[in-house]
Order: sequence, then structure tokens, then C-alpha cells
Amino acid sequence: MDILFSRNDSLCQRVKQALHPYDVWLVETLGEFKPDVIWLHHHGEDGLDKRVANLKDVVPDTAIVVLSNVPGNKEGMSVIMAGAQGYMNSFARPDVFRLVRDTVVSGHVWLGQSLMLALVAQLGNVAGIGNALKEQGLNSREEELLRCLSIGLNNQQIAEQLSLSEQTIKNQLSTLYKKYGVKDRLSLVLAVNNMRREAEYKRYGEDA
Repeated sequence: MDILFSRNDSLCQRVKQALHPYDVWLVETLGEFKPDVIWLHHHGEDGLDKRVANLKDVVPDTAIVVLSNVPGNKEGMSVIMAGAQGYMNSFARPDVFRLVRDTVVSGHVWLGQSLMLALVAQLGNVAGIGNALKEQGLNSREEELLRCLSIGLNNQQIAEQLSLSEQTIKNQLSTLYKKYGVKDRLSLVLAVNNMRREAEYKRYGEDA
């Protein structure tokens, strides 16, 4: 069962039709519901990231997808950082809604390519954590791969950068996903970014 927060009747009908046969309930408050997915339509009001964070606190196991009439990278990054699993155009085709639902329910994150690259580049700056990477048992090739991810390169660009085939890059990414217990490149970059922060805190503590 899914929940939709929206004041747009047309969108409500489109979402319900797109996600059939899944039940989609239009509600004003979460109440006692524990849905599989919350579809949160952004009407342009302030505090969207705080609303996402508050919902995530109440139902941490529920995937939250933000629907935006005018999606942008800045807004997308803020809601993903707040805990949303998806960010998409509210005027997307019905098949896209179904694909997004399948993606977030399976534990992955749904983002457009532009936002994905921007978010990876912002979150994944792994410069200066060589020791932390080595502590994780990563070899030099894996370190190079993570550094390429950190600047937002896609698989083809990474393959060209490292003089490897694109299939080899996919295989190495799969290995890193398993090593970190994640399912996609965004989650991998988030894990590495957390490791970077821990390394910095440790270094500052030693210097204090």
C-alpha cells in the first residue's frame, strides 16, 4: 500500500492509474499508516527537506519519493540528503512511476542522471582519505575507481580514464557494492563519504 500527499486532483488520478494494481491512498496526514512508499508532491512551499526528514523519522522503513513539477539538482540533493529514496518529475509517464516504485521498494535510489552525477560529485570527495581507504582493505585499482566516482564520472568515462573495458568497471563496482553492503553507486559514495568524515574526526582528535 502506498500513500500520496498532494493537493492536485489530476496528479492523484495519474498516480493511481500508473501504479495499478497497487493501492494508493490520498491522505493529508500519515496517521497510523505504514506504507511501502510515500509519494510526496512538492507544491513549492518551503521546508521540503525538513518534511522528508520528519516523515523518515516516523516511518524509517518506508521509501519516500518526492514529486516535483519543476525538478532541479539543488532541490533534489536536499531531499535525498534528508532521506528520500527518489526524486522525479511529477509529469513523468505512467511506466516511469512503476519503474521508480520497483526501484525504491527494492532498496535502490532513483535519480535522474544529471542529479546523480551532481550528488556523487558533491558527496563523494574522497581526496585526502588514502589511509582510511587502505584500512578498508581496498587495492589501488579500487581506490582509483572510488576517486573517479567522487568526481561524478559515469562507467564509460571511468573505463576511459582507467584504460579498462566498461564491463570490467561494472564488475569492479559490483565487488565494491558487496564489500560495503550497498546496492548502488550513490549508496557507495555515501558510505565512502561517511568513512572520510570518520577519518577526519579521528585525525582532528589525534591533533587536539
